[in-house]
Amino acid sequence: YADLIKPRNFIDKSITDRWYGESHGGFHKMYVVEIVNVLHR
Repeated sequence: YADLIKPRNFIDKSITDRWYGESHGGFHKMYVVEIVNVLHR
């Protein structure tokens, strides 16, 4: 699953500027994945 992080989805609005402000690159796409297998040589 992938979606863009949106300010309106935050419960605590005070962290958006601190962690997602322009100095941190702004809002970005978030990926949620599950690793189901790992191949190792």
